[in-house]
Amino acid sequence: MFLPITLLVSIILSSNLVEACSCSKHEWEPFSSRKPAMSYLSNFRELNSLSFVTTHSSYSYLIKDPLLQTQDFEVRLQMKYGVRGLDVGVYSSLGSFEIYVGDTALNITFDDVLDEVNEFLNNNPWELMILMISRAHDSVRHSKNYCRVLNRYLSQQNGGRLVTKWQLNDTIGLHRGKILVASLDPAFRECAFPIRENCLVNDDQDLDQEKVAKFGAVAKWSSLARFTRIMARGTSNCYVNDVSFAYKGNLDRKTLARDAGYRQFDNSCAQPLNLDAMELFKKPRGFLVMLFDFICQKVIDTVIDANYGDSSWRSGLN
Repeated sequence: MFLPITLLVSIILSSNLVEACSCSKHEWEPFSSRKPAMSYLSNFRELNSLSFVTTHSSYSYLIKDPLLQTQDFEVRLQMKYGVRGLDVGVYSSLGSFEIYVGDTALNITFDDVLDEVNEFLNNNPWELMILMISRAHDSVRHSKNYCRVLNRYLSQQNGGRLVTKWQLNDTIGLHRGKILVASLDPAFRECAFPIRENCLVNDDQDLDQEKVAKFGAVAKWSSLARFTRIMARGTSNCYVNDVSFAYKGNLDRKTLARDAGYRQFDNSCAQPLNLDAMELFKKPRGFLVMLFDFICQKVIDTVIDANYGDSSWRSGLN
């Protein structure tokens, strides 16, 4: 049985219209092992001249809940691909830390985190790592216990690389092979580098929620662009730029951060926030930590290469 020519034309036109009206997902370059980028920097260079790419909620790949998962690569692979900053939420229990994402236990401990990072640093002794630590729950209950527990880890064998009292003008050589502990959480003010007291921070706390409800990820882009201008003015010698984002209208962090493929409030096709951040990126004069959901190789390379000026430092490396 043959379809009438008018019906065939109608079907073809409709198919083409759907394709034309859809937004394609962004395609990123594949991941690959990277040379230990910190190892080639001068021992005399100060920390306040470095940029660190950090994964938001680094161990959330252990959760398959799309509302909680922010990474899909093991931490071992994150570090292999060039990540030099980890972000963990901890819950104090019986004198030790358990790792959580929000209210969800990951069934691993802080000892597991230390063992994994120690193994990486054993194999790459000229590298250094940033560890962003915070309470998994917002409650201030027993907040003083958190420093007591963290300090206890310092005396353990697997905690020997932890450095809690470091300064922005310290040199790289002073901390090679170390884990520099920092926190946005006031519960760790006395036992970790206190970020909010020393750095300018751009995170979702500063977002206008009415604009977020109306404009979605565009409001986040605007926040990133504003903070890029602030960093360019050299207002501080320390910055934390949190690119991670989700909101009530779109809780799919993978779509927002890495894939896109959806239409924005003005019916235009969105691009990933990670790509937005890279297009806006300009290395400031100061210490910089950038946090990302669903990290991409291009993101890692862009931030790391900025420590050298461009990617030419990789040439000739074995």
